Amino acid sequence: ISVTLEDEAIAIDDVVVIGYSSVKKKELTGAVAQVKATDISRINTSDLGNALQGMVSGVSVVSESGAPGASSNILIRGVTSVNGQNTPLYVVDGIPQEGDPKLSPNEIETIDILKDAASCAIYGTRGAAGVILVTTKQGSAGNLKVSLDASYGIQQIISKNYLMNSVEQTYFDLISRRNTGRAAHDEAILDLFQNKAYFQNNTDLFDLTFVDNASVQNYNVNLSGGSKELTFNLTSGYCNHEGVLINSNFERFNTRANFSYNKNKWHLGGSI
Repeated sequence: ISVTLEDEAIAIDDVVVIGYSSVKKKELTGAVAQVKATDISRINTSDLGNALQGMVSGVSVVSESGAPGASSNILIRGVTSVNGQNTPLYVVDGIPQEGDPKLSPNEIETIDILKDAASCAIYGTRGAAGVILVTTKQGSAGNLKVSLDASYGIQQIISKNYLMNSVEQTYFDLISRRNTGRAAHDEAILDLFQNKAYFQNNTDLFDLTFVDNASVQNYNVNLSGGSKELTFNLTSGYCNHEGVLINSNFERFNTRANFSYNKNKWHLGGSI
């Protein structure tokens, strides 16, 4: 029996490629989010986590501390492990990283966040807490492009903790001891006569430990271009974040260069 099968065109679901596999788009809606460089550039920060704060649903970003240059704790869809690590897997230009790669936001072109098990499956257990795919800036064919951006700001302390002076502190101690029954009023006064140095401790340490109007500086330059076959990109940046506490400064200089060569079946690329 001779059987001939005829071609028939039918509608299929959209397919999204994730890493080495593909899944239906309807199964991936809400599981993959992307943040572009234009969105990141609106925030003046030295940390990648702070740049993502409030931009992606289901992603919680909490700073470890208020110190300049401090990293952020990123939780994708809440706590995923009680005893294990809840840190997502960072993949920069296809290369998995050990922990936070400490990239400067000005090096980044796009950030894709994989939030569910289907999209993270190809990374195994390393992607159990989610995956953050980072694509750095790449060159494009054409004339040489030069871009420069700079920012300068100050941090003004508007919530100063006012302290009592020596007389106010002594009066507070007398009333506190009397009301709590720890000592009679005359006994408290006797202690004061025995420790007259209390009135000499009238130094406000706030101005000695805090730096008001601390500066935040950020300068970045980007060079890109190339021909149809060879493209390159060079990104450099300098960040200086002065802390509001003395001796809490953060300074960083970063440089990233990459190239790509394509001709016929040859495809070469590198970055440093």
